[in-house]
Amino acid sequence: CYSDRERKRRRHQPRLWDASLMDDLPRCDYDQVMTDDSSRLKLFEQVRDLGFSIMHGAPATPGALERVGSSFGHLERTDILGRITDLYTSPEKVFITDTPLPIPKHTDYCYRHAPSGIQFFQGVKTSGGGGESVFGDGFKIAAVLRKAEPEAFDLLSRIPLQFYRYTKDKNAYYSEGLAISLNQWGEVVGFRYANRVTAAPLDLPEKLVGPIHDALRKLVTFMNDPGLEVRHLLEPGDIVIFDNQRVLHGRTAYDDNQGERHIRRCQVAREDFHSRLRLLMIEFDRPEPRNLVLGHGALA
Repeated sequence: CYSDRERKRRRHQPRLWDASLMDDLPRCDYDQVMTDDSSRLKLFEQVRDLGFSIMHGAPATPGALERVGSSFGHLERTDILGRITDLYTSPEKVFITDTPLPIPKHTDYCYRHAPSGIQFFQGVKTSGGGGESVFGDGFKIAAVLRKAEPEAFDLLSRIPLQFYRYTKDKNAYYSEGLAISLNQWGEVVGFRYANRVTAAPLDLPEKLVGPIHDALRKLVTFMNDPGLEVRHLLEPGDIVIFDNQRVLHGRTAYDDNQGERHIRRCQVAREDFHSRLRLLMIEFDRPEPRNLVLGHGALA
């Protein structure tokens, strides 16, 4: 059927969330997901609908994270972080993740033409003082911005920003993209922003420099709103799975004198995840899985 109503019905509608989700965080069990396809489909639907899920009970040993990631798609390798990355305090202090400082909420790889898709963070060791993971729904933040500051929303969904990552003698990335990506219906389907990699000065027409910076200030105000975030301390064996083109992540500061905080990470493409999701939907006779239109993400 070619009617607007039926075409729109075939498009997936995400569930937006805020701090109230703390009372009912999406969760799953490692053994169940790894041995039962119906449990894996439930996990996939959580990531599809809410953008993330927290897995409990995974072994905090090499191999477990790869097994979970590979169930979503092919593990990707990046020039900066490799295929499997271990994040902990480092004396070299190249990235902010090498320090115990707080990290504001952001999305990763804004400086790539296609930011990373589904990311996996596994708790290996937990510092005794702080280090909570913090998450925000970029789609909800965009909806709040759209209602409260429509001019700011309009600018950030039409005018691309510039992002970069430069590491001496190693990397020199530079890309443009919208902070808020929309589909043909005007619905938010992608979010991309990180203050540490936003180029300065931005390459904009002179008349837009002030308005864009004002719009970004308003956006970041909502990004930092405690009422629009959830928190979870990744205990050893926990794995948080999230859509990096929707869900923002960060962490609170921690005291590295009270123990080492160690996080292991990997990632897969959103397209791989969507393909595996559709195959599971077919297996369990979900309606119209082949024609389910999922948001294209932060690719604009």
